[in-house]
Amino acid sequence: MLEPTRETNQMTQDSTPSATAKADIQDSFEIGSDVIYGLQGRCVIVGRESKVVGTESIEFFKLQTQKAQLSRSKKVEPYIWAPVHQAKKQGLRKPLSPDQVEGVQAVLTSHDIYFDVDQPWRITLKILEKAIAEEGVIGLAKVVSFFEGFKIKNPIPDQEIGRMDQLTFRLLTRELSECTGQSIKSQEERVMKAMKHKELP
Repeated sequence: MLEPTRETNQMTQDSTPSATAKADIQDSFEIGSDVIYGLQGRCVIVGRESKVVGTESIEFFKLQTQKAQLSRSKKVEPYIWAPVHQAKKQGLRKPLSPDQVEGVQAVLTSHDIYFDVDQPWRITLKILEKAIAEEGVIGLAKVVSFFEGFKIKNPIPDQEIGRMDQLTFRLLTRELSECTGQSIKSQEERVMKAMKHKELP
């Protein structure tokens, strides 16, 4: 899944990235930067550390999740370790910017639900996670749109599906709220209104 473990993120057997790729990642994500990391949501990069995985030394971003402004939780979450050379592939990106809001709204107001509601959930889940990782906030908006269409056919979804629906909706509305300076509640209402024309193909 896109949602990584707290101690060590998923590792693949990808080849070592080029110097140019490393430089691009370093330029994009500096220590102290606010970022979005897949289904973990908003984080801040608090450091970079190398860890030995097997026989290989791998550099990681050290991420700390950021609670929503109205959160009452005082729990300190463990750090998230994101391998630098795979960070973007696993969904690390910059937060939503004002010039992206129109694109998000276009996805939400479209009749399209973007993904097949008839596939087995395990297959669909991987497709949804890939969309979020590869397409960023636009992919997230597509996933939220999908669930709106999915609930037309399945008004009472399974618990796991319901959790994913709620998580992605919260992530999107929080990001819109923090970008626009408007309340989360107003963004929730706006998103739901935008999606009222969703329909199954």
